[in-house]
Amino acid sequence: MTKFIHKIGGMMALAALGVASFTSCSEEIDDSNLYTFTGQTVIDYLRSDSTLSDIARISDRAGMSDRLSAYGTYTCFAPTNEALKIYIDSLYNDKKSDNHNGLYAGEVPADSVMNRLWKSEKCDSLCKDIIESHVTGQKKTTNDFLTGADITMMLGNTHTPKRVNGEITMDGTTHFIKTDQEVENGIVQVIDRLFYRSTNYIIDEMDAMGCYGLWVEALRKTGIDKNLQENIRTKGISWFNIEPETKYPYADYPTKCKVGFTIFAEPDEVLKKEGINTFADLVARANQEYANCKNWYSYVEDKGINVSTGNDYTNQWNALNMFIRYHILHYALSTDKLVYSYNELKDMDVYEYVRTLLPGTMFKLTGIKDPGGNVGEIRINRQLNTPTLTSDPGNTNRNGTAYLEANQVIDEGILVGNTKINSRQASNGYVHPISGVLAYKETVPNKVLNERLRFEFMSLFDESMTNRYRGYTGADLKSFFGRTDRNITAVRIPEGYFENMVIYNGDASRVYYLTKDEAKVGQGSSNDCWNDYQGDELYCKGAYDFAIKLPPVPKDGTYELRFGYVNNGQRTTVQFYLGHSSDRSTMTPCDIPLDQNVQANSVTVGWTNPNTDGDNGAAVDKAMHNRGWMRGPNYFGNMKYGEGTLARFNGTGGQQHIRRIVTKQYFKQGEENWFRCKTAMPENTEAQFELDYIELVPVSVYNNPYLTEDVF
Repeated sequence: MTKFIHKIGGMMALAALGVASFTSCSEEIDDSNLYTFTGQTVIDYLRSDSTLSDIARISDRAGMSDRLSAYGTYTCFAPTNEALKIYIDSLYNDKKSDNHNGLYAGEVPADSVMNRLWKSEKCDSLCKDIIESHVTGQKKTTNDFLTGADITMMLGNTHTPKRVNGEITMDGTTHFIKTDQEVENGIVQVIDRLFYRSTNYIIDEMDAMGCYGLWVEALRKTGIDKNLQENIRTKGISWFNIEPETKYPYADYPTKCKVGFTIFAEPDEVLKKEGINTFADLVARANQEYANCKNWYSYVEDKGINVSTGNDYTNQWNALNMFIRYHILHYALSTDKLVYSYNELKDMDVYEYVRTLLPGTMFKLTGIKDPGGNVGEIRINRQLNTPTLTSDPGNTNRNGTAYLEANQVIDEGILVGNTKINSRQASNGYVHPISGVLAYKETVPNKVLNERLRFEFMSLFDESMTNRYRGYTGADLKSFFGRTDRNITAVRIPEGYFENMVIYNGDASRVYYLTKDEAKVGQGSSNDCWNDYQGDELYCKGAYDFAIKLPPVPKDGTYELRFGYVNNGQRTTVQFYLGHSSDRSTMTPCDIPLDQNVQANSVTVGWTNPNTDGDNGAAVDKAMHNRGWMRGPNYFGNMKYGEGTLARFNGTGGQQHIRRIVTKQYFKQGEENWFRCKTAMPENTEAQFELDYIELVPVSVYNNPYLTEDVF
């Protein structure tokens, strides 16, 4: 079959998202409506149903029918002919379109609306857009909808199953006519209307929603609205002119790089509850929050910046401008990607540290688990008592008194989501409603982020999240790249694709993203993920030499920089460097090279099984730390929900989890920090260099005079 490369871009679907719609639902759906059509494929089913003839024809025009008739697993959310007629008519009559969205403008009888599509010069592209926004490369039955997790289509649009008056819908607006129609290569779900789809930039979508009036006014008066009109980036990317790799790691590579944004915005009704009724009120609140921020915002102090409370709102350091920028991320996160949950312990909350457009700042997103181990509420800047610290070193009991005291909630933080207002997807990002006023308060660097900060490496690259590679499974990638001939279990990262990564030697550095279920593919393993944080990894081969921009520190101070990885006998030796720019001449080497082949229980590292130590490993933890090593954390394992072997105990056998302390030094929030990785074995181009995560740990945690860092 001819190679198909998924096209990123085009018209995106706009999801009406609910944060926690089904997270605790355990209801089972009657499977009596699950039919088997022996020998039929998805496209056969569409062609066999007279009410679906138009979507079948659309699939033919888009060149998708061969794919939907081939071996694989698909779910097609198939709109009826009537639904398509209504949609095409709405496109044609869209008052914002000067050219009827490219549809045929001649006289068309009322009962032949679809002729506008068939006669259009843009028929092929519109057909491709419609079918790809209604097909996913995974089997999704109504039982799967009960989790409430977003479903991502081939086009990249996401949609959320929601219950409305006891009925399961998509996005609360699209209803099912026929469900769970099983065919040889997947499922057909027949729907009564097309998924809501927007061509608007994110600010225009907010304006159209009508509930973000003050936010829209602020975005325009600050000029930030102009910064939110990016979509596709090509500059600086050296696209590989190679065929997809047919040997391990079985990678394909992207051909476009989508740019996106995420806005966490207070709806007008939330601002009103805070006494903010006018634009002047919003300005006053911003001035209140940021006028004296130099007392805790180290970046401002480092750079000698004077914060303005005047009326030049376009000034980057005007208080209102700062207020708005702290709400915005330069990457697109749908509801299901706000936090990542996979192989952490079932009852452990999950978290992400997200970088904002306010220079040097982050906020923490916490996904709070329900009793079933599913992420329910998501909170911004949730504050714990003494997080990542304990009075009982070596204690792995999450229900112990010491753990609970250290993790006592002081401030629940701001809730993401609103019962009345849904999250929305625009053509270049998402807007999520929040329940309270978000600001970079003193408590953020001094309390919320004064903890062990763990970053999965893929979270450092905006593009990995906007283009939705991060968190993908092998099945997702196969669907994304349109492969029916073989498995795709990795993404080859082109030079220049990640703005926060500089590759110094071109194709000699072969950088890959390995999906979390790749361990099952041809490896003879029962694991459903790698022995890595969140189950996936960044992976390199060749004579690699590259640098990664590190996230900012919450405030000036002394930190440990730690490198988490998994060793085995196929690894490489790497020299680490640090510098304040990507210029190699300014970088300083960090200690001696790291040999990823060295066993965890070697004399050098000194790992022992904590179960055999009388103090649960506390003494060995201290001894290892003094030598610059640490066991893996007790937070995640090599199977979903942390089942299987946890990283802390995975120090023997072929896949061993270790943390290396790269450096202890003073970091400034106002300085960039680049982390260079250069092979010490350039002749061995097939040796593997694995990057899992990094930790930035303040001295108040790793050298606390009263408490000890916990094992999680």
